[in-house]
Amino acid sequence: MTNALIPDPVSPGELMVTDEGHVEKFLNGIFTCEVPSVAVPDYLRRNTVIGRFAHDVAAQAEMPFGTVFVTLLGAASVPAACGFTTQFESGYQLPVGLFTVCEQPPASGKTRVLNYGLHAYQAAIRALNKQIDTHNRLDENKQNQKRRAIDVITDGTTAAIDATLAASGSGRLPLASSEQGLFRSLFPAEGNFHSNNDLLLSGWDGGWVSGARSTRNAFTGRVSTQVVMFAQNGSIRRVLQASNGSGLTERFLFVAERSNLGRRKFEYHAVDSIMFDKAAARCVDRMAA
Repeated sequence: MTNALIPDPVSPGELMVTDEGHVEKFLNGIFTCEVPSVAVPDYLRRNTVIGRFAHDVAAQAEMPFGTVFVTLLGAASVPAACGFTTQFESGYQLPVGLFTVCEQPPASGKTRVLNYGLHAYQAAIRALNKQIDTHNRLDENKQNQKRRAIDVITDGTTAAIDATLAASGSGRLPLASSEQGLFRSLFPAEGNFHSNNDLLLSGWDGGWVSGARSTRNAFTGRVSTQVVMFAQNGSIRRVLQASNGSGLTERFLFVAERSNLGRRKFEYHAVDSIMFDKAAARCVDRMAA
């Protein structure tokens, strides 16, 4: 007896390539789908600081290289956005911050990879905030007070994030997390607290935001947003559902490669993060100068 749902003829082990580029294999009466790997050009792998760093981190974490590369690329855009923009020939400038969402299952080491990409930036921001706090304490007349820089925000509603932006006055909005809690807060389910995605939509290209709130201060100015999400399956779906034709989806880079769970060897591999960390720290220094 044949199954009418299975194309005929198909022999065991035969490969089929779908329109989406997925590879399906007919085995033991069922189709199995293998998600293709992200193709990163060799010159990016070997000739860039991020490429070499991603190679080391991917080898240590035993994760697909494409997933690690895109996560670290998004993480690198956080400090880069502190002091640099992209300028077109017309003279128009855009922020360099990226919106990335990568998925891997639980227990695959997502937090470790994200920490590699952000720890140098966070250390530099905390050191900068200590200098700002010291300066403000010594300013007895409170005539030359400085505002603290925003560290990475890992969770928060759009209302709380808007208030944080208003307090800092900088317009920089770095969002990063290895858990889906960030997206649950930013994109709540229908019927819950209203979500305003303008900080993401406008922050992608340095747009102007001017909010009016009756119960709190709202940020007014140009906003530069960076989003680095490396979480469990379902993160990409939440962005797609929240977009609703607004263009939010088109701002993101999505990666969902096959997991190595069950095939890892847990072998030691050294990670050289010196160049990556120095670059992140210098970007923060440039902002503070």
